[in-house]
Amino acid sequence: MKFVMWSVLAAITTVLLASPSHGQKASATDGVDPLITRFWKLWDEKSPNAAILSLAARGKEGNVQTLADQISGAMSRMGNCFGRDEISRIVIGSRFVRVRYLLRFESQPLFLDITYYRADTQWRSYGFNFVSDENRIISEMAGTNQVHQNVADAR
Repeated sequence: MKFVMWSVLAAITTVLLASPSHGQKASATDGVDPLITRFWKLWDEKSPNAAILSLAARGKEGNVQTLADQISGAMSRMGNCFGRDEISRIVIGSRFVRVRYLLRFESQPLFLDITYYRADTQWRSYGFNFVSDENRIISEMAGTNQVHQNVADAR
């Protein structure tokens, strides 16, 4: 019974976080998608470094370059990347969005969170985070309706 109550509460919380608030248009985050498309186009056609640098705030490119080089080195040790999946998008109000991706590397999964923010009318990347700890991701997502355990499928 507790599990059912927590599941219902988690589903309601997810709907509340992802649903537009009163007076807010459902398309409040439309401006984020072109930024996401640009990021992945740079990733695919140039390099992950170029894509990561595109997320850097003006004046912080040097700091991000060092980080991008470290991330690229780590990714090269993970083997081939077989693609990516958007696994969650959390919208908070009409001005903050976090998009989470699963990068499917040969030796292990790698998760990428990109946050976008707009103070006025223009969206910009606000931050990003690579996470290799799948247990952390599972724990974070387990409280929402985004994780489904199917024991029969796991056998």
